[in-house]
Amino acid sequence: AFRTSYPTTRVILDATEFPLEKPTSPDIQAATWSTYKNRNTLKVLVGCSPTGALTFLSDTYGGRISDKELTKRSGVLSKLQPGDNIMADRGFEIDDIVPKGIDCNIPPFLDGRSQLDGGEVLTTRRIATLRIHVERAIERIKNFQIVSFFPISFLAIAPDIVNASAFLTLFDDPLLPPSAWST
Repeated sequence: AFRTSYPTTRVILDATEFPLEKPTSPDIQAATWSTYKNRNTLKVLVGCSPTGALTFLSDTYGGRISDKELTKRSGVLSKLQPGDNIMADRGFEIDDIVPKGIDCNIPPFLDGRSQLDGGEVLTTRRIATLRIHVERAIERIKNFQIVSFFPISFLAIAPDIVNASAFLTLFDDPLLPPSAWST
């Protein structure tokens, strides 16, 4: 499906959050508070290839960081080349920070309308169907249970734990069988 609909997609991006014990420091509480999760979290940006292989993992940030700022700080954009394409979820409002020559496939917004038109619905479904790969890659990282919850005493080593969990997923069978890679 990627080869025909989105042949230049280089990376599928999504952010994920890991629960964090409530810090005692008000500054750390504020930096790690996630309004999306309604709790303190650590957040990372995950990228995978169209075949589902994990290809990018950002540093760990406090849950307060926006997806846009996370994408900017992560360095993922500097790894792309003109002609590449990023696929992301609707919440990633990154069009204005993506370097020239790189396109984004992000589902359309309603922009005050009551519903999407037929073409936009089709585009949204196509992207959602293909974005599932990055969600499955994130699920694999979290399934190690090494990172189900971070005590505050683990804050300094949390990035290493997330990296180790992500690295271990590379030993799993591919998300897509090799026969699907060229179609």
